[in-house]
Amino acid sequence: MKSIFRIVSFFFGGLALIFIGLFSCQSKKPSAGLDGTINIDLAEAVPKQVPAEEWIEEVQFIPLETNSDCYLPSFSRYNLNNNYMVIYADQTIHLFNRQGKHLKSFKHWGKGPGEYTSLSSVELIPDRLEIMGVDPNQRKILCYDFDGNLINEIKTTSMPFKAVPLDGGLFAIYLSRLIGSGQAGSDLHLVEIINREGRIISKFLPYPFQLDHEGGTAISNSGENGVDFINPSFSYNIYQIGPGNRFLKKYSFSFGDNNIDTTFLSNEKHLSGVELNAAFTDKKENLDYLTVTSNTISFWAPVNRQKMQFGSRQINRKTGHVRFIEVDSSNNSINYSGIPLEFPLKSTGDYFIVTVDAITLLEITRKLTTEQKQFLAKCKGFDRMAALKEDDNPVLILYKVKDF
Repeated sequence: MKSIFRIVSFFFGGLALIFIGLFSCQSKKPSAGLDGTINIDLAEAVPKQVPAEEWIEEVQFIPLETNSDCYLPSFSRYNLNNNYMVIYADQTIHLFNRQGKHLKSFKHWGKGPGEYTSLSSVELIPDRLEIMGVDPNQRKILCYDFDGNLINEIKTTSMPFKAVPLDGGLFAIYLSRLIGSGQAGSDLHLVEIINREGRIISKFLPYPFQLDHEGGTAISNSGENGVDFINPSFSYNIYQIGPGNRFLKKYSFSFGDNNIDTTFLSNEKHLSGVELNAAFTDKKENLDYLTVTSNTISFWAPVNRQKMQFGSRQINRKTGHVRFIEVDSSNNSINYSGIPLEFPLKSTGDYFIVTVDAITLLEITRKLTTEQKQFLAKCKGFDRMAALKEDDNPVLILYKVKDF
């Protein structure tokens, strides 16, 4: 499976050291197909430079409380809603309120009932005060209450590569199409929806055989009444999962001549990752880093690696307008005058989410010029960064973008 690129460097010494091009293409409103799918053409874009403070509407800084019961050296698996957030780090599940106050930590590591050996994801279950954890190795989904007590353990017939809780007591599982993912037989599907008893309610996105190269996939929680979005491997389509058992193709993107040819995915002789990579050449395989807010879709942008190496696209969900953010190096995070705008891996409601340590943020604050502070004052909530302390570590940064 293609490794997921993760930007970890937050070293930046002002705008002179980092080249950021921020462009917006005010394209025509996207067309809707007969099936209701919204089609968006990204093959051609007329760039127009826009200062970052003109498109960032609001920034929230949420420092996470750490104490003797809660130590967070680093984490990548987390989820939040309007009231709570849950984080999985160092084999432990940590619960916070939305303001970052630590509420509870518990660890059930092992191979017995209610225990996990590793969790590929943790999520807050809609309409319940429960936390969902997915253990792909033991092929089970675990549901705990906020005190860490086991409420439900769901055995799955196949390896749950990723999973999200839906409303109505349902769960959507992404099974991947890897040979080692555990699926067998001719009835192969990428997505299954199951209930709390483990019974399969429905299956979606069938495929004829398995591969040894996944190509990557992304699931984004929109924070909209149990709605999630998924971009399957080798696809430019975004599917909506939920509310409940609902499943539909919501958005379809085209990169013109840079689209990959997916016809070979039904040719059984193309099984190896080497052959698949050769077939893709330098073309974009799928929508990496997919995150979806109430008004904006964001994903990793490169189409032709010789033309654009690092960047992300933002697409307005209503107008179809396109914004492109480019950075010159993989060692430089996207940022503007002290606001880290790393490619977001999470989103909820109106906000994209990134994480950073407080010490780095404070160092950035000390280097800001008077002019930069004046620009950033246009972003609601930026003034709260000055109240952070060095032991406020780590910090979740939520940023909302304006409609465009």
